[in-house]
Amino acid sequence: MQNLLTINVEKNKNFQSLDQHKKIKFLKKINRYKKNDFIQYSNFYEIDLSTNEFYTIMLDLEENHLVAKIFEVYSPYTHNSTGYTLDEIDLKDEIYCEETDEAFTVSPDNIKVKFKVIV
Repeated sequence: MQNLLTINVEKNKNFQSLDQHKKIKFLKKINRYKKNDFIQYSNFYEIDLSTNEFYTIMLDLEENHLVAKIFEVYSPYTHNSTGYTLDEIDLKDEIYCEETDEAFTVSPDNIKVKFKVIV
């Protein structure tokens, strides 16, 4: 049985404009996501979607209240998530990275967009 996320992706006009190969691979991947999972562009990289194609589809899903956009802060030293989002801290706040024993200032360069499945 298809989930609500998959059904809405199939109806998406931007999704419909993809070539058949990309559509099949995208649907196969998106169908694996369940409520509270996080979707990010890097998980779809091998499909050969452009960032524009991916984000256009995801923003449409957000508009339909199927996913929520989250801005997550990553360490510029380790490239790992700090566990913080921009809901919890602000740009220009200073964060201490325990792994490298260094502090860094939050900037757009160390923010990544994720989408949390809410259906």
